[in-house]
Amino acid sequence: MDEKEKQLIKGIKSGKEDAIRKMINKYGERLMQYINSIINDVETSKDIFQITWIKVMERIDTFDEKMPFSPWLFRIARNCAYDFLKRESRKVSLEANRGVIPCSMEKFTQNIENEELIKKIVDKLGEKHREIIFLRFFEEKSYLEISKILNIPEGTVKSRLKRALDEMIKIHQKLSGE
Repeated sequence: MDEKEKQLIKGIKSGKEDAIRKMINKYGERLMQYINSIINDVETSKDIFQITWIKVMERIDTFDEKMPFSPWLFRIARNCAYDFLKRESRKVSLEANRGVIPCSMEKFTQNIENEELIKKIVDKLGEKHREIIFLRFFEEKSYLEISKILNIPEGTVKSRLKRALDEMIKIHQKLSGE
């Protein structure tokens, strides 16, 4: 965490509105995309985005400034999103049409020229697999960051990611008739 971010966190802890506004500007777009990747409804995602920041302000005193802020923030957002899903008891799918396939997925996608097919493949993944693919390849989070966001061991992150990529290959083979 850089000095500027540490100062913003101290500002949030002391109740400075400008500090929270700057932190929202810094993380807002990525956080909104993450929430929407779970919820798949823009209006509901906006509500959960607001709830997330309210919880951040309520819990900022529990934040350990020795730790990075981003995983803590994303874990709060994840918990808010899944709490909503539990209350609503509905299945959702990851919105895969991000417009650009992340370069870190290049190895998987190099033989697939049709971007729509890639979107269909990601959309057919199970909820846990879609989420881990989103965090790793769309958000480009490290295994450690994903571990903290999902509150699972780093080894579980790696094995879940491998299973998700294996599943993507199987889905691709089914869709392409191989």
